[in-house]
Amino acid sequence: MNNSLAYCTFEPKGNPMDAHAGRRKLSGDAPAIVLRDGRPWIALGTPGGHTIPQTVPQMLMNIIDFGMDVTAALDAGRISFIEPNTIAVETRVPDEVRRELEKRGHKVRTVRALGNAHALGIEYDAAGRPLRFRGAADRRGAGLAKGY
Repeated sequence: MNNSLAYCTFEPKGNPMDAHAGRRKLSGDAPAIVLRDGRPWIALGTPGGHTIPQTVPQMLMNIIDFGMDVTAALDAGRISFIEPNTIAVETRVPDEVRRELEKRGHKVRTVRALGNAHALGIEYDAAGRPLRFRGAADRRGAGLAKGY
């Protein structure tokens, strides 16, 4: 369960992270493989417990919606709920964003890093053959992307 039971507090009552009989518990396993035109295009994942299913979509949005390459997508600032009513916001997210979140009623906790992702992007030629592989290791950790 990727240590997800550690987030059970049972206080305040109704915490969505709590385990109860008959309910499914959150599991943070969420690596992703994205296909484009029926071929593998992006593969990525990250450690981080219950922040994983929040970090992975942010990286995918950076690539798919904002056109970033895998390195830029992993480098971008992240946010995550870390407990009821508290949002973790990385220091690389601009101060104005943190202030605006607080103005909107969010309790913000500034953190150095969320996750430690690794990713692979594949480019294809016009005939559909793999042309180039681009690997990325998150600078939040000690990983390495290297090709042979």
